Amino acid sequence: MKIVSLFLLFAMSLFAQPLENIYEQLCVTYERIESYEAVFTQYNFWQEADISKISSGKIYYNLHNLLLDYVEPAGQKLIVSDSAVVIYDDVSKQAMISNNDDTAIRPQDILSKYWQNSKKEILNNSEKLQIIKLINSENSQIIVEISEDLIAKITIIDENENSVEYIFSDVKINQKLPKDIFGFQISNDVNVLDTRE
Repeated sequence: MKIVSLFLLFAMSLFAQPLENIYEQLCVTYERIESYEAVFTQYNFWQEADISKISSGKIYYNLHNLLLDYVEPAGQKLIVSDSAVVIYDDVSKQAMISNNDDTAIRPQDILSKYWQNSKKEILNNSEKLQIIKLINSENSQIIVEISEDLIAKITIIDENENSVEYIFSDVKINQKLPKDIFGFQISNDVNVLDTRE
């Protein structure tokens, strides 16, 4: 029995090391990113209502700002700065502004938020693709697919099995972002709900 236990501990240590290495390499890669641009596809699923929705657009971010600029649904934007989060819908001419209370929306920030207090599992660890699954104490989970040291896909599943999945493609790292990409101004004809304190 003691030999079996030692073998299990040894086997677990073999798996734990690559997992930490994958995460550490990912952190090193993202620490070097000053600007990021990619095409994204977003899949939402609401379990209880059995409703799915597909959205797409472009994601841009630098050290202080992030923009999800939707092509579908057209005219929707999610803008995150150091101090505020803005959700804007051009069709309904509505915007909601709230404080940025440590919003984790960059892929690496979501992973970091889960990392410390989650059960971790490697689902795939090949040369070209690593897949990591993390489950936190509230039974929420994320599944992260990593290709060439970048997050290619991230799936977030809550305790009620509602999910959102982002797939990233055509990634551009540390290239000049479009001018004034984060300089979005809300026009006077927009109905604004501002909940900032």
